Amino acid sequence: MDKIKILLVEDEVLMADIIRKQLISFGYDVFDVVDNGQDAIDKALSLNPDLILMDVILNGSMSGVQAAQKINSSSDIPIIYLTAYSDEDTLKDSEKSEPYWYVFKPFESKELHRNINMALYKHRLEVDIKKSQTWFSTTLNSIGDAVICSDEEGRIKFMNPVAEKLTQIPLQKCVNGLFVD
Repeated sequence: MDKIKILLVEDEVLMADIIRKQLISFGYDVFDVVDNGQDAIDKALSLNPDLILMDVILNGSMSGVQAAQKINSSSDIPIIYLTAYSDEDTLKDSEKSEPYWYVFKPFESKELHRNINMALYKHRLEVDIKKSQTWFSTTLNSIGDAVICSDEEGRIKFMNPVAEKLTQIPLQKCVNGLFVD
C-alpha cells in the first residue's frame, strides 16, 4: 500500500520540523513543507497530496483559511487545521473552508496521528458516498421507466427525464417539492 502523502503548511520553522519528523515516524510521506498561503495552493494543486496540515496564521498576506478556500474550490483534498488560536472568531472564520479537523497547539503526537487517521477515514467515506450518489443518479436518469421520488410528506425530490416528459412538469418547476407554475 502506498504511503499517505501529506503537505505541511506551517510558518514556524521549528514547529514545522517537529511536525515533519512526527509525520515521518507515523509512516507518512511528507511531500513538502511550505510557510505561506500561495505556496500551499501551488503545491496542493501540483502535488495533489492525500491530506494537508494547514496552520491558520501564515507568512505573507494570505491566511491558512484563505489558502484552504482556494484549494477547496478546485480540488478535493482534506485539510486539518493546526492552530494555537481557539478563540471564537478564528474558529468561525475557519468554518468557511470546511476543515476535516482541528489540532490545537500544543498537541500530543498521538492526538495528531489519531486526527489524521479520522480525517482520512471521513474523506474516504465522503468519496464513496459521492460515487454511490453519482451511480444512483446515473441509473435513475438512464432507465426507460418514469421515476418520481418523494419524501415522507409527498414532496417531489427527484424526477428522471422520462417522468418529466410524461408529466410535462420539469423538476426545476418544483419548489420545495411542490409544483409551482
